[in-house]
Amino acid sequence: MTPQTDAEINDTETPERDAGRRQFVPARWETPTFVLLLSGLMTLIVSAITTIRNLGIGSGFVDDWLTAFVSAWPITFPPALVVIPVVRRIVKAIVVPAASP
Repeated sequence: MTPQTDAEINDTETPERDAGRRQFVPARWETPTFVLLLSGLMTLIVSAITTIRNLGIGSGFVDDWLTAFVSAWPITFPPALVVIPVVRRIVKAIVVPAASP
């Protein structure tokens, strides 16, 4: 399996890909939206793992997990907002572009 390029991942012009989907976020909000979703999903996963390791899976697991998530997400979002654009620039600087067909 070959890795996908950014163009392939971000390709939104194919009708099959957008079928049944309504886009509603303006383009200028793309980076903050990306950071919000990425930091949210990463925090959700890490808080679940941490909760399981510390407390185990018991009757109050979901409440404990969501409490950990809600308290951690506001802490992870602002640094991610700053770091992700920097990481994107670094990756573009070190990755060899795919050859054009």
